[in-house]
Amino acid sequence: MKLGDVVLISVPPGLLDGLPEEDQEAILEIVGQPIEYRGYCDAWARLELNFIDKAGDRHTIWVEECFIQHIDEKPVEEPVEPRPVEKPDDEKVSD
Repeated sequence: MKLGDVVLISVPPGLLDGLPEEDQEAILEIVGQPIEYRGYCDAWARLELNFIDKAGDRHTIWVEECFIQHIDEKPVEEPVEPRPVEKPDDEKVSD
């Protein structure tokens, strides 16, 4: 993955727990907005994301990759239910 902009597509469970209200608001405001991807931490298996809130304060959050979308990617489509595979006629069991 290259350094650059990504979109936080949802807030990971627990990320806001225990944070001051202004930090929680700042994170909620950036969901769906382009933010800066800065790197990856192998020890945590998390991406480092940085953004500046409307008050001009810089924030760093660490999230799993499933919570971001790369700017140049198409939106994730809903998963398709798998259909049962039909056996050819010669493998079907007759009654």
